[in-house]
Amino acid sequence: VVVTYLIILFVFFIVLHVLGYFITFWRGRKDRITATVSLTYMNTTLAIYIADKFFSEPNIMLPVILSIIPWIILLIPFKFEMRSLAKSKA
Repeated sequence: VVVTYLIILFVFFIVLHVLGYFITFWRGRKDRITATVSLTYMNTTLAIYIADKFFSEPNIMLPVILSIIPWIILLIPFKFEMRSLAKSKA
C-alpha cells in the first residue's frame, strides 16, 4: 500500500512540476519557475494538520504524510533541470 501511494504521489508531483512550468507559457522563464514552485511546493504541514483535524482515518492521513517524500526528493532534479534550462538559453 505504501509503495503504491508513493508511486502515485511521485507521478502527481511530477505532473505538478510540468503543469506549473507550462501553464504560464506566455510568461518569462523566472515567472514560469515561480508558478512551478507555487503550484508544486505547497504547505504540506498545513495539509497534514487539516487532514488530521477533519479526516483522521489512516487511509487519508497516510498519503498526506507520504506526500512529503516526493515533495522533498523532486526538488533536487527540479533544481538541476532549471539549471540546465538556464544554460541552454544562454
